[in-house]
Amino acid sequence: MRLAPDTFEAVFDAHYEEIRRYIARRIPLDMAEDLAAETFLVAFQRREAFDASQGAVRPWLYGITTKLIARYRRAELRHYRGLVRSDLVTSRWLC
Repeated sequence: MRLAPDTFEAVFDAHYEEIRRYIARRIPLDMAEDLAAETFLVAFQRREAFDASQGAVRPWLYGITTKLIARYRRAELRHYRGLVRSDLVTSRWLC
């Protein structure tokens, strides 16, 4: 069984808050809402690939969420490394 667009609202209503809390425990709270919304955007875009005979929707959403959190953390790490390379952090602490 595939996820139809008209049934996706029920998936969102059933799982959004749980996914948002999961994200908020792992990254800054101000980004949790954005990443939760992105999780459901990705899920909606890929709903044709979801196959209920392979498992439930909840683990599928957690898989999407985990990948988005990893991408966020990699981008954050690149940002901080860039700051260190640019010497902004070092010069700010010396002032």
